Amino acid sequence: MAEHWCKEHKMAFFKKGKMKGFAHPICDEDGEPTGEWCNEPKSESTPLPDQMSKDDWAAKDTSTRKSIERQTSLKCAIDLCLGDKIKLEQIRPLAEKFESYLGGDKLIEKAKEMGFKEE
Repeated sequence: MAEHWCKEHKMAFFKKGKMKGFAHPICDEDGEPTGEWCNEPKSESTPLPDQMSKDDWAAKDTSTRKSIERQTSLKCAIDLCLGDKIKLEQIRPLAEKFESYLGGDKLIEKAKEMGFKEE
């Protein structure tokens, strides 16, 4: 709970129920709640989703797509190895080739060049 500590009022922020963020009630000198709340400041280093620009979303989308392409490529190469179609040392080079084909617009043409046939 140390990461949710109010230095100004020397008490812990908390979040429960339908609260959108961490906060704590403000108390008077006698320790009685005043009815006001102190909200934990939001981190400025990580923008909230509704504060991201279109360019931020596009960059995030591109990064996510590349990650999925890498994962898919590696899984396909591993499946080929498990099926005794390729050797263990061929997994990475083949996965890298798969990734380059997944990322391109001409996937079918590249697959044909490699010798694959359409069904």
